[in-house]
Amino acid sequence: MVAVVVGAICLALGARPVVDTGSGAAATTTTTTTTVAGHHSSTTTTSSQQKPSTAVRILVANGSSTNGAAGYYTTKLKTDGWGTLPAATASSMVTASAVYYAAGNEPPAQSVASSLGLPSSAVQPLSSTTPVSSTAGADLVVVIGPDLGAKVTTATATTAASSGTSATSTTSSTTTTTTTTPSATAHG
Repeated sequence: MVAVVVGAICLALGARPVVDTGSGAAATTTTTTTTVAGHHSSTTTTSSQQKPSTAVRILVANGSSTNGAAGYYTTKLKTDGWGTLPAATASSMVTASAVYYAAGNEPPAQSVASSLGLPSSAVQPLSSTTPVSSTAGADLVVVIGPDLGAKVTTATATTAASSGTSATSTTSSTTTTTTTTPSATAHG
C-alpha cells in the first residue's frame, strides 16, 4: 500500500509535460515512475523535438539549382507553425542542405531538420561561413541544397509562387484540336 501511495505522489510531482527552453518553443518531457516491491525508480527523458513556434524566425535560402525551392520551404515551415522571414538566395551553391542556428536555438534547429527529413549532422551553429549574405533577424537559417531541392516539383513551386512567397513557376500550355466529320443521314 505504501508503495502505491509513494508511486502516486512521485507521478504527481514528477510529471512535467512542458519545459520552456527560452527559445519560444517547447520540448516534451516524459517522466516514468516504476515501483517494484517498495523500491522506487524514476526516469526522465527530454526530447529534442521542439514544437513549432512563430517566435523562432527562420530564413530559408536557396543554395540549389531548383527555382522556387526557398519559397516552397518557407511556405512549408510557415504552414507547420514556425516564424519565417522572406525567402532568399544563398550566396553560393551548396552540396547538401543544412540548418544553421543562432546561440540557444539548437533544439528547434534539430526539430526543423527532422521535419525536413535531414539528419542531425545537417544542424550546425551559425558562423561567418554560413552561405547567406545576411542572417539579420534569423534564429535559424535553412540552406536548401540539391537533396531538398529535388523534392520541389514544378507544381509545388507554382503553389509557393501563388501564395506570395519568392518562387518561380513554369507554365505550359496544351492545344487540343477536335475534328468533327458530318455523318450521312437519310432523307425521306
